[in-house]
Amino acid sequence: MALGVIHNIDQNFDRALYHFAEALKFASGRKAATLWNKIGATLANSGRSEAALLAYEQTLALRPNYPRAWTNLGVAHSNLGDTERAMRFYLTALVLNPAASHLWYYVRSATISLGKFDWLGLAENRDLEGLRALLPAGAVPTRGEILEKGVGKVPQEDSTVLHRLLGMIKNV
Repeated sequence: MALGVIHNIDQNFDRALYHFAEALKFASGRKAATLWNKIGATLANSGRSEAALLAYEQTLALRPNYPRAWTNLGVAHSNLGDTERAMRFYLTALVLNPAASHLWYYVRSATISLGKFDWLGLAENRDLEGLRALLPAGAVPTRGEILEKGVGKVPQEDSTVLHRLLGMIKNV
């Protein structure tokens, strides 16, 4: 995994992906979820946000209470132009980690991108429940729902997801 991180820092994204994929062969549980999140971030950082979605979905299927993965999923959707969906994921990350003040930057940016200027006061006041109330019912799950039900997806075999990702990207 360390080689993947080093290659990611050097922006040698395809080599980073290779090393993260190799590390997955020996990982399970939280470690596998962390690796999938790193794969997603590497894909997103290299301009492949659509492929990153698969990696983040796998991360959350393995570890639904991982706020960073929810945030990254939001960023990937935002990169793809789906700011409304991104907002839901940012708020879900805040449900899981209300103390993460940096997440409010994403919420505020999404609010502005959506043209929901009347929501800005809620974002500025860090009113999570107020923002949740403005979205359709169930759009942002409660902490209990996340912990009880997960994300409603069963993790796929790592090799299956990697194969799908390789079909979407080149040079790995």
